[in-house]
Amino acid sequence: MIGSAAGHSVRVDVVGEPEDNGGWTGLEVSADGFGDGELILHWGVGKQSPSEWALPTDTQATTTPAATRVPGACQTIFPSEDEQGCRKIKAEIKADEGVKGFQFCLHRKPNDWLKDGKANFIVDLAKSQGSKAFRSLVQKASDENPKAKQAFWSCNGAEVAVLASDVGGACKVQAFINSELDLVLQYGPANNDRRWLTSERLPLEKLQGTVSSGTMTLA
Repeated sequence: MIGSAAGHSVRVDVVGEPEDNGGWTGLEVSADGFGDGELILHWGVGKQSPSEWALPTDTQATTTPAATRVPGACQTIFPSEDEQGCRKIKAEIKADEGVKGFQFCLHRKPNDWLKDGKANFIVDLAKSQGSKAFRSLVQKASDENPKAKQAFWSCNGAEVAVLASDVGGACKVQAFINSELDLVLQYGPANNDRRWLTSERLPLEKLQGTVSSGTMTLA
């Protein structure tokens, strides 16, 4: 996630996966172009939904450097710039403690606020984890079958990748879908006008988080 305004930029990267870090998702918030004055990460978490603003418990979210609590929010002061002129805070969020999102804006006293347009920056934990898992699983399949042809789509919030390869004169198709919805894959031959001739439905197998996959062979 990246935001920018008035020569400043803000970036959030996933730097730790829950399965590798005791259930904690590691996020790195990077602020560029703000100079050395005091800069504050003003933040909260979403419990009922990613976009909710609520105060976390210590078992739900922490930051490095440590945060302080103010009325209605947590605040963490950015350290000085690194060698690249960037200031960074690491946040750790535990989704299995009932947290669905991480929401924040940047603040310089007394009245300077940087947001994502008119809204706060919002990290949807399910989407951030699912998108990374999706890319990783597609890359793994591509490495295992480097001759496969690939195609990618994004539609209504779902990410789709298809790998197709020749296996003994038939076409083996492996589809990966990243979506919070439970979907099935409908496929079949079509005329030149792209109208169905026949179709079949393939149940998808959950692989990791919101990522599912299905494989079919077309003779």
